[in-house]
Amino acid sequence: MSSGSVVGVGSTPSIFRGLLQDAGYTYANYEQYSKYKSLPNAPNATALALFGHDDGLASAEAINKLLDDKVILLLFAPSTEVAQALKDAAKTVLDIPKIKLDEGVAIVAYKMVGLDLIHLIPGFSITRLTQKDVRSPEAIATRDKRITIRDVKDPSMTFERKLKYAIGLIAKSVAHASDEASLASIRATSVNLTPPSDTSFVSNTSFSIQLSWYSEESPWSDESSGWSVLPESKWQWWDLSWTVYLYTYATNNTPNPNSGFASGGGVVYTIATYGGSCVRWSGGSPRWFGPWGGNGTSETEYWFLDEFAIQAEDTTGLMTCYRQQPSGGSHSGTTFTYNIDFSQTLNLFKNSGKTPFQWQASYGDSYTRDRFMETPVQSDLYTFTSWIDYNDYYDRYNGGLSSDQWWNHGVFDWSDGDYKTVKVLPNDNFPIHGLNMWTSNVGRTNIRFASGIEPLGFKSNTAWGQGHFVYAPLWGDDYLDVPLDLTFGG
Repeated sequence: MSSGSVVGVGSTPSIFRGLLQDAGYTYANYEQYSKYKSLPNAPNATALALFGHDDGLASAEAINKLLDDKVILLLFAPSTEVAQALKDAAKTVLDIPKIKLDEGVAIVAYKMVGLDLIHLIPGFSITRLTQKDVRSPEAIATRDKRITIRDVKDPSMTFERKLKYAIGLIAKSVAHASDEASLASIRATSVNLTPPSDTSFVSNTSFSIQLSWYSEESPWSDESSGWSVLPESKWQWWDLSWTVYLYTYATNNTPNPNSGFASGGGVVYTIATYGGSCVRWSGGSPRWFGPWGGNGTSETEYWFLDEFAIQAEDTTGLMTCYRQQPSGGSHSGTTFTYNIDFSQTLNLFKNSGKTPFQWQASYGDSYTRDRFMETPVQSDLYTFTSWIDYNDYYDRYNGGLSSDQWWNHGVFDWSDGDYKTVKVLPNDNFPIHGLNMWTSNVGRTNIRFASGIEPLGFKSNTAWGQGHFVYAPLWGDDYLDVPLDLTFGG
């Protein structure tokens, strides 16, 4: 249960108050922001939710003052004027007025504690996982170079559900704003990717891609030995919080109007470095081991997340893939090690282009994965994809669940022929790392940040007297489009 107070401004829906109170917040509604601010000793709210437009929040100065007071800002269907004010306040290349939001989905903004940096959540999405054929593992034995997006809307994600999810982001944002690990990551990244403060035609921003998936079905449950829809209390959930630190630089030429930027040798470099994680949500139902046994002692197990992928794609063709790291890795036993060692000399400018100078951008990271292998792929000229796959009892990425192995892939313990149990499998926890770099002309574009997961379910041929193995895959994919303004004011 959360605590704190939330102020609502604008055309606030009638159910908003009750949802906030259910989440543990006190709530006050004001038709206009000015009426709230004119109160004697106006209380400092935990969050302010704006629905639509308000003149008092249509300036960068007002938004900066609000965020400086450590208020979490939620914008539902913001007007163009308010969205532009947030863009100006954040000094970001994210083209916030062009972000498309479903009803009930908010843009979230807050200041990172101790840093002159506004962190953004440019919307969110929730997706129901869907079945694949439980007896056709060859359907996923073939490796694609990219995530195939189905773009199917989930009809069960009602307006109310989306409002509840947005309310849940308040506490998550409060925690992230002061999280020392996140602050340290931003400081470390900024040191070598942020040029001197008087540099012209550069920008940096941070934002998070928030996606969630849930499984409401199981091929085996306490009630049924076939696919059945479970009560919501038994739904399993996975949360993606993918943090993007985005840096843009206009190099070699000034991006002023009519300057012939590209023809004069100008290049825009866009660098994205990544943090965050994809994890099983602790508030959902845990992994299910059937009516008998538990982790490592049961003949069945649903669901184990054995594949996770992230993808960044320029959907307009403006930006071309240039560099991707890590480009490979090494392993010893079941430990996979990866290194990012990036540097690039950039020809930048000061004094609005009058003073050229050279500056070296650099970034480093080293990390390990236990029993999971990471495979970065440049899917095409505009798309970077990274697959993170289980690699222990079987090699997920390289066809370890192919059709001739699906029933004997190493997951089941065969030491007792009358009782085949599922061996202990890792927890669902995927830290995110990486660096992508694109080159382009000046202009406006869009990056589609996509992700996919594939939880697996296993049942041995000795479970409950059912004389066959089951290998049951689910699949979920989703994305957020993030429009970018790379005109540098030109």
